[in-house]
Amino acid sequence: MSDLAAYLAAATLLTFSAYRLRTDRHGAPPYQLQHYGYGLMMCLGLAMAILAPATPGLLADLGLSRVAEILLGDSVRIMAVSILMFMAYVVGRRPVRGLPVVAAVVAQLADIGSFVAARPVIGGPDDSLVTHGSGQWLLAGHDLIFAGYTGWALAIATAAFWREARRADPGPVRTGIRLSLVALAVGMVWTAWTVDDIVHVLRTGVQDGSEDLVSNALGALCAAFIVAATLVAKWHTGYAVVRERVHTYLVYRRLTPLWEAVRAELPQIALDDRHRLPFGGRSLDFALYRRVIEIHDARLALRPYDPERRAEAVGPEAHVEAASIAAALANHRDGRVRASGEPVRHAEAAKTVAAEAAWLAEVANAFARMGKSSRRASTTQAVMAAPAAPAAPATPAALAHSGEDGS
Repeated sequence: MSDLAAYLAAATLLTFSAYRLRTDRHGAPPYQLQHYGYGLMMCLGLAMAILAPATPGLLADLGLSRVAEILLGDSVRIMAVSILMFMAYVVGRRPVRGLPVVAAVVAQLADIGSFVAARPVIGGPDDSLVTHGSGQWLLAGHDLIFAGYTGWALAIATAAFWREARRADPGPVRTGIRLSLVALAVGMVWTAWTVDDIVHVLRTGVQDGSEDLVSNALGALCAAFIVAATLVAKWHTGYAVVRERVHTYLVYRRLTPLWEAVRAELPQIALDDRHRLPFGGRSLDFALYRRVIEIHDARLALRPYDPERRAEAVGPEAHVEAASIAAALANHRDGRVRASGEPVRHAEAAKTVAAEAAWLAEVANAFARMGKSSRRASTTQAVMAAPAAPAAPATPAALAHSGEDGS
């Protein structure tokens, strides 16, 4: 189970980072922060794979001793921590030079030097590291260097990402930063779990050379959050496009009840269905634009049949507009043209197609809620329509006369 968690996390990190590096070469030039992020993933993946309990048997055929393998894994982990430090400086808009570079070199050399000076050997059935005398202090110092350096880097990175999350606008980028903060929190727990190694070495001179189940589980969880943060932050443009497509489609669907009602009464407003474009990409914007235009064409055609206004309409503006359309449709079905008086005043058209579509979507919702059985009653209450005028044929002269009255 421990091997499975380690190898799964390692494969995820290595595969994803290699894929992103390859795709970035053929796309827009990658930024410095992305370079460091991919390097961090690679180092974490390699370290988890090297220090997995089953790895010694795989590397033995290559002539790599167990002690050398543990030292290699620890060195790669220190490299990952240094890259994390560099990322924190980039996020904090500070140049990566001076203190972080010196700290990375010193930590790497001190980690390797203390391990070599401790002269640990493999002992016991579980391939643990064993040392005695001053070697215990040196091996404990090796673990302490890693824990202290990692804790320092995590604290700096957390502070930098926290400030950036507060500055970022709501959206995928801020979500990616917050996921990075969760990954850092898991990393702190992962680091704290190594403190027991220091105590155990000082007491017994023995240290387990492989990562245990809890360490590998925490590493896998940290890897998952790192990949999730990178995906959200990297692909925020695609996410925004998909979100906009979904929003456009939902508005288009919300207009359906109103559009179907006016089209059923006035089929001439609809363009030829044979010329419809495929429902995707830019054609979705075109379909929404056309639906808005067709509803407006229907409103113009229904003007002679608008109810007369005896008093100011009462209720939400979208409901009043929907009630007016319902009344005009009913008058058109019965052939009742407005004889005289002031027609219901309609809301002015919005300045943009998106705003107009949103407004008509509210009207369509109100129209759908009215229901077939209550539209006439809602029209009377909300629009204060006058009693229907005597039925008259919709002659061209009558239409011209009513158009002059309603202008």
